[in-house]
Amino acid sequence: MLSTQDGTVFTGLRDISAGSSHVLAIDSNGYVISFGDNTYGELGNGTTGSSAFRYPLYVLQAGGSRLGKALAVYAGNDSSFAVLEDHTVRAWGHPHWLGVGSATTSSFATEVRDEFGQVLADVRTLAVAPDGTHTLALTGDGSLYVWGQGISGSLCGGDLCLTGDGTSDASPHAVPVRNALGAPITHPRSFAVGLQHTVVVQSDGTVLTWGKNQYGQLGDGTTTIRPKAQYMLASDGTPIRDVVAVHAADNYTLLITADGSVWTVGSDHYGVIGDGQAPGDSSYRTYPVQVIEEDGTPLSKVIAASIGRNGVVVKKSDGSYWSWGLIAGCELSSCTSATVPVLKAKRSLLLNR
Repeated sequence: MLSTQDGTVFTGLRDISAGSSHVLAIDSNGYVISFGDNTYGELGNGTTGSSAFRYPLYVLQAGGSRLGKALAVYAGNDSSFAVLEDHTVRAWGHPHWLGVGSATTSSFATEVRDEFGQVLADVRTLAVAPDGTHTLALTGDGSLYVWGQGISGSLCGGDLCLTGDGTSDASPHAVPVRNALGAPITHPRSFAVGLQHTVVVQSDGTVLTWGKNQYGQLGDGTTTIRPKAQYMLASDGTPIRDVVAVHAADNYTLLITADGSVWTVGSDHYGVIGDGQAPGDSSYRTYPVQVIEEDGTPLSKVIAASIGRNGVVVKKSDGSYWSWGLIAGCELSSCTSATVPVLKAKRSLLLNR
């Protein structure tokens, strides 16, 4: 139950998002609230500092008014974002990751702007990296924009892999996402950002990827950094096709295809790949592999997924939930460092009650 320090309970929350150490939510009246760590002003209450706020406070705009009329919130590592009813974006928190046009900490909700200083308009949805360092935005006309940078000042340590065309590795404002030839990537079916990699499903069902690739998370058969967008490949070297949705976590990527099957690629830490093979810090796949169920048959009829660093949960068309990785192992025992991960998709014990 979420309540203020005086005991007032928030009911009818419209949206909620958790970062690594802070939480955002939208109350029943459309106002954004926050609590948790506030080192970089990610709570948006006009202050910064290492002291955590245990109770929710309203996010504020410059001038002190509450940030309202919010449709969705997104919490990164040390950054926060909200899409409003007018389809503009507000950002606050870490100075280098906000897209507000300057590299200064913002403890108030501030408008995200494009490279020409105009407010980024008609935004429909965002994808925020697990560490909050870069963000993608889709606008109503099908355009994709990106902003942010890596923790050390560049996303890929000097390799120019922010925008997809190999020309930029950091941007304080929203800039178009482009392919290897410099043409804008538009009308994606789906898109996602991992720790330092980006994945976009094009309108034809093929997949473009770029960024860090030390665990093969780009799915091109290598572990080579790719500053420019290139196709994710099947094991026969041809572009993988018929993809309808994509998800990305720290160092792996998950795809859902039109037939409801699920494919994963990248790091197999804690068994998140789901192909039944032994996991480990040095275990990874460089081409997408199909997730299988406990009996060895391919996982099928999947319509939605949610993934994290150490586990995956998917929903089938019959309404059942399936999971694998450490999250599934935690269902079978208390979740400790000794918990054994589940290496194949298993019908969830908790979610199917």
